[in-house]
Amino acid sequence: MNSGSVANWRRRDADMTARDPPGASNGSGSDPAPHTNQATGEEETEETTAPLDGDGVADPLAITSVLEAITAQNRAIPVVAPLWTEYRLAACHLDLLKQRIDLFGEGGKLRCGYFSRTKTFVHEVPSSAHQMCANKFRWSVYEKVLRLCPSLAELPFVKEVIFDHSPTIEASDGQGNDFHQADLFVNHILSMDYGFCLEFAYAQKRDRLSDLAQFYIHDSETETRLVIGIDYDPKHSKKATLRTWRRDGDKLQAHVQDLRADDGKPIPGDPLRINVLDIAPPHCTPLSMHSKAIEFSVKELDDILYVQDYHHWKLWQYGGVPEPRYD
Repeated sequence: MNSGSVANWRRRDADMTARDPPGASNGSGSDPAPHTNQATGEEETEETTAPLDGDGVADPLAITSVLEAITAQNRAIPVVAPLWTEYRLAACHLDLLKQRIDLFGEGGKLRCGYFSRTKTFVHEVPSSAHQMCANKFRWSVYEKVLRLCPSLAELPFVKEVIFDHSPTIEASDGQGNDFHQADLFVNHILSMDYGFCLEFAYAQKRDRLSDLAQFYIHDSETETRLVIGIDYDPKHSKKATLRTWRRDGDKLQAHVQDLRADDGKPIPGDPLRINVLDIAPPHCTPLSMHSKAIEFSVKELDDILYVQDYHHWKLWQYGGVPEPRYD
């Protein structure tokens, strides 16, 4: 991962805790159409994709519009729902946008990404509920790995496991200008480019999960062993789905498993399995732990999602969001 990029895109939390960036709902185009948050009076907008200019590629004037839109979204408080907004932007203008973001002092606050194949710049604002879920998952991973230790000799290894919130992962050489910021990247202090990613999906982001998995595993500068996607959007549905990807030669081995039915009831199924060697390479891992793995049962994953359920219910109870309506 490149720590010297123009906008200081790499951010590692020293205390391994997630920061809660501010934000608000996003909208269509570079000048989103707003609606009003009932609790705060702040204007919010719905997810959409920004329009192109005449030739299908954004120009420098559009960069200003994109910058204004994403900084406005990022400064609106509170974040009652996660946001994923896409803007069309030519690769030749990407560095200029990064420079302007850094110039306006927003570089360390924004979560962004870029898909070079489709010339798409992404601005993401996670909700506090998503961040709490990521934190709960993080502590569960740590506790489970700790319980695997057969003796005190393995404790130093566990203490050096890193939980990196929103790191910027860039493309490997020759793979374009892509970069993305995972919800969580779990690795080890002795091999920080090796590990696994966690992404919480919702709205438009769920349509990008396979693209993100392809990037992290095959096209990024990291050696990502596993990508975990938890698709759950309590604002629109009670259904939840677990998606995982692993490397299979030059392809991806994908697995899809429903965690909750449309009525919100857990669906019995196989546990999520994470090998210790998905976290750190063999030369960094005690030999006694090479064959070990941690598992998350469906119930444990459901308990993690309950954090979102409770958070969304409290917001609705106190007027922060509309009452959920499910199709």
